[in-house]
Amino acid sequence: MPEGPEIASIKATLQPALEGQILGALWRSAFALRSPFNQKLYREELEGKRIESLKCKGKVLWLECGVDVVLAFRLGMSGRLSTVDDDETVQKHTHLRVKLKDRNRELRYVDPRRFGDVCVWTKDELAANALAKLGPDPFSWTAEEMQQVIDKMTSSARPIKAILLDQAVLCGVGNIYACEAMFEASINPQNLGSEIDKRRLSLLLESVTQVMRQGLQNGGTTFLSYVDGAGNRGANQNALKVFRREGEPCL
Repeated sequence: MPEGPEIASIKATLQPALEGQILGALWRSAFALRSPFNQKLYREELEGKRIESLKCKGKVLWLECGVDVVLAFRLGMSGRLSTVDDDETVQKHTHLRVKLKDRNRELRYVDPRRFGDVCVWTKDELAANALAKLGPDPFSWTAEEMQQVIDKMTSSARPIKAILLDQAVLCGVGNIYACEAMFEASINPQNLGSEIDKRRLSLLLESVTQVMRQGLQNGGTTFLSYVDGAGNRGANQNALKVFRREGEPCL
């Protein structure tokens, strides 16, 4: 499943291909994703608009076009978002094609398992349906936000790994980066949040930031199908110290 560094890698590789481009006609498959798709709102508010910027928080990515409506993506377990030539063969499980007007390119969303989502939302809907449910993002959190996360951790009787995976506590951390961060901080994933002192939790959050930035620098982690916005596989799997290394010598 794409985690925060993979979404950030997709954003970084899509920016030069999308920012400044004009959104054209949109095609959607007949298969449902997680939420209903408002094609009428896309035609009325986004078609013909220039993409001003790409933004992301945690595992949510969206296109800003200078209006009150955004095109938002949540990739779920198997979603892939990239730009291709418009005459390129359409892959199986393609659920969205957006023409980039005046170019022979288009944005495509492919999702074999269909646990992802593509939504046309007002900014208020984006906030209410996605962003308001998320805790601070390790790529941009402040010292105050980190302290708030630590306070939530120390007041929880859940295992620390479960807390790290809770997107309402902090966002963008999945199984890969939780495992790597706990290893870097020398914290047992079975320890309860309430049993770990705040100094060690502060070290853990620093480790979260470290491993996620490493993941972004390496273009994300690819074990199966993840690719960035240019179709490239990530390389961070070669830098992992514990995830999927059960039974191997400890580094």
